[in-house]
Amino acid sequence: MTSENQADLELNVAKSHLGFPVVGIGASAGGIEALRRFLEATTADSGMAYVVVMHLSPDHESSLAAILQRASKMPV
Repeated sequence: MTSENQADLELNVAKSHLGFPVVGIGASAGGIEALRRFLEATTADSGMAYVVVMHLSPDHESSLAAILQRASKMPV
């Protein structure tokens, strides 16, 4: 990446005032197993927050939080 592209990128990125990184993870319903494995391998003291966004049918009741909680040492 050129320094000009880097400068453009920095101008378009909002600076966070949080004291830790926030990581966004998105997947469709087929990605639940990958998310489960990711959370099993992630330590609870990583110093990061994870935001999970799933593409699921609005007509389908989700138990995603319970599934991910069983895989994670972090609160879901």
